Amino acid sequence: MPTLFAQHPELRVELVTGVQTVNLHRRDADLAVRMVKPDAGHLTLRRLGTLGFGLYGSGAYLDARSPGVDAASFDQDDFIGWNETQSHLPAARWMTRMLRGRPCRVETGTLAAQLAAAQAGLGLAVLPHYLARQTDLVCLLPQLGVDQPIWLVLHSDLAHSRRVRAVADHLIALFERARTALHPFSGDPR
Repeated sequence: MPTLFAQHPELRVELVTGVQTVNLHRRDADLAVRMVKPDAGHLTLRRLGTLGFGLYGSGAYLDARSPGVDAASFDQDDFIGWNETQSHLPAARWMTRMLRGRPCRVETGTLAAQLAAAQAGLGLAVLPHYLARQTDLVCLLPQLGVDQPIWLVLHSDLAHSRRVRAVADHLIALFERARTALHPFSGDPR
């Protein structure tokens, strides 16, 4: 954002973060970065890239695994997953399939809490590569089939607004520069 503000010193930005979806039709926001492609409404969309996910655990957790446990088998492992309100997410659905009826050791509603729990050695977590690679977590499975497209969504009436366009163009450039970090195990993340 420092670059954005340097280029547009009069610009004022309010960031709304979270996993809940804002309603652009009610003008809850002028634009949004979403992991789910909207399928209705008077919206302008642009795919920014793909967010890659992997299965991660701390070195201490992996060192403490039972001797003789097959490294490719996760039947004896503890997992850190999403709470029930986020059970629709691809990472949560992958976890449900992996656990085959076993509960997660820790469930949470935020990636930050999952990351902290994995760093604390509480179990294995499905995390975005860009987050996990900023830590000392170890990637056990780099490709899980739960990668998610990232969308820039604007209300079409605002697509040509100078202030909205400035932020949108900045985000497009930012995601372009971060393409490899967001999806490091794909030749073409789009």
